[in-house]
Amino acid sequence: MDITEDTLADLEADFKVAEMYRPKQSDLLSEIFLAYSQMEQIFYSLKRTYEREARYQETKIRLTIARDEIFRHSDANPLKPMKIRSNE
Repeated sequence: MDITEDTLADLEADFKVAEMYRPKQSDLLSEIFLAYSQMEQIFYSLKRTYEREARYQETKIRLTIARDEIFRHSDANPLKPMKIRSNE
């Protein structure tokens, strides 16, 4: 293939058109920073959700322990057989 001035002019025109539509480096950096900040927001949201769930589970365990402790020291213990009182 012979390279002529017309071929070079066509290539140069194609290159200029491609340059017009190619994102600029600053646009790419802003897109990267935007994506990073969105990922960071998602991470912190997930972290808060995880911490909230952990606190919920911890509270649930503490309430279960407290309930078991109350039942252990009361007559209302569902695990103990009921005492039948007679009025004799």
